[in-house]
Amino acid sequence: MKDEWSEIVSELLDKMRLEADLVNLDQEIKDPLLKDLFEAQNFYWLIDYRKISLPAELYEAFQQRVQNPVFAARVNEPNNHYRELITQDIYYIESLKNTDHLKEAKDADSLLASLIEPYRGKVIYVDFWGTWCGPCKGQMQYVKFVKEDLKDQDVIFMYFANNSPEASWKNIIRENQLTGKSAVHYRLPREQQAMIERRLSVRSFPTYMLIDKEGNIVNMSAPRPQDKKALVTAVNNLLNQ
Repeated sequence: MKDEWSEIVSELLDKMRLEADLVNLDQEIKDPLLKDLFEAQNFYWLIDYRKISLPAELYEAFQQRVQNPVFAARVNEPNNHYRELITQDIYYIESLKNTDHLKEAKDADSLLASLIEPYRGKVIYVDFWGTWCGPCKGQMQYVKFVKEDLKDQDVIFMYFANNSPEASWKNIIRENQLTGKSAVHYRLPREQQAMIERRLSVRSFPTYMLIDKEGNIVNMSAPRPQDKKALVTAVNNLLNQ
């Protein structure tokens, strides 16, 4: 219930920010075309930030406010994209791990060990990210190139999503094709996510780590997916040990 309430509050805050911005535009900009432009940008930003379509109430407000067809089309394109995307099945749904049973976990070391243990014998590339984090989402477009270079190797891509609403979380995973036999995704309960982040001194997002085949964290500042050559080399070095 605590995590569900957090998602509701987050959605309300996003809506309130948008509405406040629109009120400011009403007060500060009188030129109709310029006002349309800035209002369209605000609606576009919310869609792009959350990676889901506008709720009915906000979509109605968008239709009423943005009259210019060019600007309206710029907003409708991603809105329709995410409205369709959320209805699509997730390929290899097994990559998304159920974490409800972990709500009572109180020890970070034991919790982390239980999540790593199933993949002992493989190198694990850990990604701490959040749906609200622009740089995190920006890096995900490069993961497919890393996976191509490490295809059929004993490597697991393990994701921990911080404070991430479920709908946005799933859409980002769909959009970047982040599932498959070599990927596991955790959206831990808030308390347990915070425990692991404190234990591993995660203070910024994204944060990448490497875990060797014995389950030891050997690099707490691993290369980003964008730095494919360095990352692939680091992983191969661990695979060859």
